[in-house]
Parts: sequence; structure tokens; C-alpha cells
Amino acid sequence: MSDDAALDALDAYVDALATSDASDARAALLEAHPELADELAMIESLQRAADSLAIDVTPRETEGAPPRGRLLPPGTRLGDHVLEELIGTGGMGEVYRARHEVLGRDVAIKVLRRYLADEPEAAARFRAEVQTLASLGPHPNVVTALHASEHEGRLYFVMEHVPGEDLSRLVRRDGPLPPAEAIDVVAQAARGLAHAHAGGIVHRDIKPSNLRRTPDGVVKVVDLGLASLAPRDVVDESSGRQTWVDELVGSLDYMAPEQADDPGVADARADLYSLGCTMYFLLEGRAPFADRLALKKLMAHAIDPPPPLTVEVPAAVRSVLAQLLEKDPAARPASAEALVAALEAARPAVDAPVGDERPTQAPEATRSAGPWRVVALVAVLVALAALGGLAWGLLRPTEGAGLREGGGVSGALDADDARRPKVGARFDAYAVTVEEGRTYIWTARSRAFDPVLLLRADGWEVDVNDDAPGLGTAAQIVWTADRSGEVEIVASASDREASGAYHVEMDRLRVPALALDGPIAGALDASDARLPSDDSRLDRYWMRVESGQTYVLEMRGEGFTPYLFLENDDHTPFAAGQPIDERTARLVYVAEQAGAVFVIANAARPTDTGAYTLSAANREGGDEVLSERGVLGDGDLTLAEDGSWYDEYPLPVRAGHRYVITMQSEELDPYLLLVGEHDERLAQNDDADGTNSRIVYTAPADARLRVFANSYAAGMRGGYTVSARELPP
Repeated sequence: MSDDAALDALDAYVDALATSDASDARAALLEAHPELADELAMIESLQRAADSLAIDVTPRETEGAPPRGRLLPPGTRLGDHVLEELIGTGGMGEVYRARHEVLGRDVAIKVLRRYLADEPEAAARFRAEVQTLASLGPHPNVVTALHASEHEGRLYFVMEHVPGEDLSRLVRRDGPLPPAEAIDVVAQAARGLAHAHAGGIVHRDIKPSNLRRTPDGVVKVVDLGLASLAPRDVVDESSGRQTWVDELVGSLDYMAPEQADDPGVADARADLYSLGCTMYFLLEGRAPFADRLALKKLMAHAIDPPPPLTVEVPAAVRSVLAQLLEKDPAARPASAEALVAALEAARPAVDAPVGDERPTQAPEATRSAGPWRVVALVAVLVALAALGGLAWGLLRPTEGAGLREGGGVSGALDADDARRPKVGARFDAYAVTVEEGRTYIWTARSRAFDPVLLLRADGWEVDVNDDAPGLGTAAQIVWTADRSGEVEIVASASDREASGAYHVEMDRLRVPALALDGPIAGALDASDARLPSDDSRLDRYWMRVESGQTYVLEMRGEGFTPYLFLENDDHTPFAAGQPIDERTARLVYVAEQAGAVFVIANAARPTDTGAYTLSAANREGGDEVLSERGVLGDGDLTLAEDGSWYDEYPLPVRAGHRYVITMQSEELDPYLLLVGEHDERLAQNDDADGTNSRIVYTAPADARLRVFANSYAAGMRGGYTVSARELPP
């Protein structure tokens, strides 16, 4: 059978899979082409994974829905432990450093999300899992489990406290590790995994952030066993009981192909694949498929070789890495012990001169010779079919479709769309009816591209945004209408060639605004909304923030200890304030994006009520490290791409420090570009508040960067100021 004929047959099956019951189409295809059984299995596996990752395109309430979680304030008591500080967060919960009052020593406590305790038997299973971990016995490369219990409906897990930091944070701050250091980290992690595997425990979420290194260089594997606690409503046919396995457990950047296919059967070799992705990250500074969107990551792990390493690594090390990243589990090292032996055998090559061994090919997994071109093309079809379920074709807006308050609309940027003036990016425009004096919030989300939102009225751009607080790849506009009537919301992209699905939501802000011009007086009482985790009262406010600005929020309670935190419009907490005394809580927030944040006024204890005052102030923070005045015009350097003028300024940066770079002008529309030591673009911005531009950048390592002061379009000339402030890490 030719590749083209196979592809046509598979194409028809993918269409059936995306739009109807595909059982008849599957049977007919297998009867005609039994040789395609493996390809069908791959399609169905990726389709199931895509279904578990589907974008929720149901309109969400902007106000009124309860928060999804709760950060516990310092001083919270969990049994004999007192929480001292938050040291990490993740999809399963938060990790705190705590003090065991009886033993007088530090421990780490992971408080799991409330949904993990929803089943009646969850707590019992959780304690049984921790007992299994404790039964492993101590090992220098595994964090020791100490205790498990429950606090106000949330399960928590007590383990030894490991001083130091995780490998993800270390690499992002200091850059990739030298090969010898990377081998040492992976070998220690493999020894820890060998200990766990011998006890029958598969980690299933190995990644750099789950490896911690102490100041004296000892690497410890953390979160052993916790990945198996995420629930799935599936009945085991042999026992008739529900399993305790997630549909898609783990981190997509580091997930083995077979784990995405069926997490319940993934064995120790899946941990070795994840450790291979971690090794790639340690050497390269990024995961193998970090630039792919969620579904594309799954597909890449299933069929694509990783991109070539750009660092010089000895052939012996590349060979071990290639074996770890094999798609077929049987082709990987037979065990964690075998991996340790392979790494030790490669260690002498690390100290030898590398010479001309810089790789020109990726560390490739073995490919099957026959159907590989078909399989690669099938992946594209699967992507299109799966994304069809994520509102590509079925929910395309009709021409002239309007957004309404409390609703949303889904669409896609494609080749048929019009192009925006000047920047040339595709766009869709939606009519919106507004009332004067009311404040509206629009949010655009996409997994296919980096979205941009524009608000137009009477043919003019009133506002534009390409990022939103706490939302990742999203754009958000908050606008208080200065007129009644019809305006336009324009969904577009930051990249002129971008295409793909998006979803835009619209709502009106119904809660009070927290402004910078004076305190708000409020009270927590029985009529307020409640936190589901502890039933405490809360009041919600919204506040407009600008990128790069520092906001200090302070809440003072009368007769109780207050608690403050911030949410995005999706009700996800992303910053918390610390009580500074019995009556005051303070939160300092440096905004990396522009838009709306929601301030939650709460109490440290669930039963507390009473009056309070809440205030916000905007303060310039950090040390000024750049302050220049300039003029764009004849005689300046010119950018070859568009012929516009620019000036260049040096900016030395320090690892871990955050920099707020601002360009302001009354005569031109500024554009800022931050460039690295190797001429790579690190960040850019052409809009902040007003017509100014601002970049917020956290330096991963010490470096000498360059700031380019430019204009939004070629031909603009005039005076400007450019400045940079260095904030502490």
C-alpha cells in the first residue's frame, strides 16, 4: 500500500473520529488495511490525550465564583507543625517550610488541593501511600516521608526539609549546567529512583523542579508517590473499585509517550524517559519540546526526535541521552541502576577535550523504517482533528457576531482574515454594546498563539493589550465606558503570521474598585461570600495595574488578623500577603502585565469577622540603573528590517534581579527592545500606559544586555526618555 493511499484512508478515519461515532469507520478501515493497526492506535491515544486537555470554552463568571484554592498564612498550625513560609507551588498544591515544635527542627509540608480529598476513601488511601513511601527506608537521594494527616478538609504530607533549591530554578537563574555537573545530578537522581523502583513505587512526575540539591551537592528526589493520588472516575474491572489514577498525570514537557497513552500502566521506564528530558534541560536550559503547545508536546514526545543540542557535549553523553529519550520503553536503559552504570562509563569522556564533537543531529530515538512518513503526517491530521474539538471549526464566529456581557465567543485566525494596518497581523472584530460609566473586562485566551486585544471606538484605538496578570498566554482589556453605544473588540495576535483558535470573554466588573487615592472601609460578616476551603468570609475588589509598577496593599482589621491575596479573572490565586502583626496584613506586588487584578480581603482564622480598612499605593521600587534622554531622527542608527531609527544603551544585569525598563515620549510612539549578549531578542514592548512602552525582565544570569530605544513605526522622530530600575531578587 502506498503512503498516499494510507494517508487518504487514515484521513477519512480522522474525520469520522472528530465528528461522529467512528466505530464503523474503524472496523472498515482495519478490514481493508490491517497493516494500519499501529497507526490507528496512535491516533486514538493522541485523541484521548487531547480530550483530557480540551480548552474549556464555556463562558466563566467574572465575579461570584469562589477561589480555587487558599494559600495558608505563616503561623498556621498543622498538628505539631507551625508554617513559617511558602517555598513552592504546583498543580498538586503548595509546599511550606514549617517548624516541628516538639522536635525543634524544620520540615517541609505539602498541602494538597482540596479536590484530592473529595472521595470518602481519599484520606485513607493518602495515608496508605505515605506509609508505603515511609516503608522504603532512608536513602541519601530520596526525600524521607515523615507523616500525613488532614487540615480543614485538605490533606497534607510532611517530609524532611531539604535546604538548597530545585534544579529548575537553579538552571533558569544560572544557565545550563556543564556536562560533568549534569551527569552528577542525573546519576544521583537515578540512584534515588532505583531505590524507589525497588520498593514498587513509580514517580511519574520526574522533572527539574522535583529534584532538589543541597548546598553540599546532594540531589534528592521529591514528591515520590504523590502523582498517583490524582483521581480518575474509572472502575477497575477485576475489583469493581475506582482507580486512583489521573487521566494525564505528570508534566507535559517531561512526559513519556506511553504515560500519555495510559498513565495506569506506565512503569519505571517512564521515569527514565522523564529523567532524559530533565537531563536535556540541564544541558540545554530548556525542555526538548518546550516551544510546543500542549497537544503538540504530546505528539512530539510520541514521534519527533528532540531538537539538536546547541552546547558541546561528548559523544558518550549524547549516546546516553539518546537512549533515555527513546520512544520505545524497551529501547531505554533496562533499569535506573543500568542508567547509573552508563553515566559512570560516560564520565571519563566529559573531562576529555570535546574538539569537533558539537552535534549536528539531534539525539534521535530509533525510528521504524516503513510507515514513519505516514505516522508523521498522521500527527498533523490528529492535531487538526483534536483542535476541532477545541473550538476551531464548530465555533467560528459568523460575520458581524457580537460579544455580550456575561458571555463569550470562539473563533480562529486564518488566511481568510483581514490584516491590521501597520503590523499586518490577522484579526477578527466583534461588535460590543456598552453603557456609559460601567466598567467592562474582556479577556482573550489561545493555545495556538500569543493573543492581542484591541478596543476601537469611532475608528480609533482606545486601548490595546497583549498580556494579562497571572494568566500566562492571554490578553485583557479593562475599560470604563465614556459613552453609550457600540464599540469594537478586535482579537488579533502578536505575530503577524500567527493563526489558530482563540476564545474571547466579556463581563462587567460588579465589585468595587480599589483605587490608589484613599482607603476603603469594609467589614467581614455573615452576608459575605465564603472560601470553600475553610468557610471564612471574604470581600472582593478589583484594581487596575500597569506593567512594571510596584503596588503595596495593606489591610488592617479591627479585632482580627487580616489576610490578603490576589486572583486573576479566572479566580486563580497568584500572590499572597503576609501578616506583619496581629492587626495588619501587607502585600507587595510588582505587576509584570497590565490589566485587572482582584484583591481578596479575608481573615487569617475562619471564624473571624469585623471591620477593616484596605488601601493600595503605587511606589517606585528598586535602584535606578539607567536614565537617559535621547532624540530619534537623522544621524541615528537604523534598523535594517524597517528603516526606523534607534538608539542603543548598555544594561548590565544580575542573576535573579528583576528590571523594569521604561521608554516615554510626548512626540512619538515608543518601542523598546531588549537584546542579549549574542544578539538574541529577549523581550520587546510597544505599549504600556498611554503611548509609553515598558519591559519587565528577570535576569537568569549575570550578563551585559542592550536596550534599543525605537519607535512603533518607521519615520517617527522626536525626543524621549529611557530608564531602568533594578528590583531585588
